[in-house]
Parts: sequence; C-alpha cells; structure tokens
Amino acid sequence: MDHDFCVKNQQDIPNVLPEVYLTTLTITAMQYCGRIPGKPCAIKLHPHFNAIIGGRGSGKSTLLESIRIVSRREQGLDKTIKLKENLDSFKNGVMLLNTELLLNIHRHGKEYRLRWRHNGQGNVL
Repeated sequence: MDHDFCVKNQQDIPNVLPEVYLTTLTITAMQYCGRIPGKPCAIKLHPHFNAIIGGRGSGKSTLLESIRIVSRREQGLDKTIKLKENLDSFKNGVMLLNTELLLNIHRHGKEYRLRWRHNGQGNVL
C-alpha cells in the first residue's frame, strides 16, 4: 500500500547483462587465502547481484579490499583516513611478497583482466 517502499515494475528487461561487470577475482599466495600451490582462490561473481555474508574473519573485507587494490581504486582514500589506514593495514598484514590478484572484467562485450602483484609488476592484460 505504501508506494514509496514497494517493489516497482521496471521498464528494462531484467535478464539483459550490464555493459560492465566483474566476473572473477583470483587470489594467489595471500596470508590466509590461495596458499595451496597451483590452486589459487577463485571467486566467481554474478553480473546482476552478489551478496557477501559471513562471520568475523571469514574473508568479507579480504574480498572487497582485494577488488579495490587490483582495480587501482586507492586514490581518494586519503580524504577518509580510517579507510586509508584499514587498506594499509590490510596490505601490510595479509599480503605476501608473492601475492597476486587477478580480476576479470567484462566490458562492452570484451573480457579484460587486471593483475596486481605485490612487487609492483602488475599489468592490464
């Protein structure tokens, strides 16, 4: 009865893929994740909806901070000191010298991969 808070019918077709979306995050050789040689941690992401649910220490922040790092979205955090401190603490606390992050992105019909390595040798592939 309250139209401001009800589900609204949309004009767009809901099953059409968005133009840009993340497909997979792969973590290799992080402190608590992707440590088995030859078996990195691969997280598949859905183009329409992803929910990150878990208790303390289950990896929710690891997933989000890894996406931020591999996509080079650290700029602007200086304005929010707490976020910057959390990211620096994350990098110093769980990243190892051989940590590698890969993020697959679907953009306008093409697949791209971002790579981040702790040694700074990451490239866009």
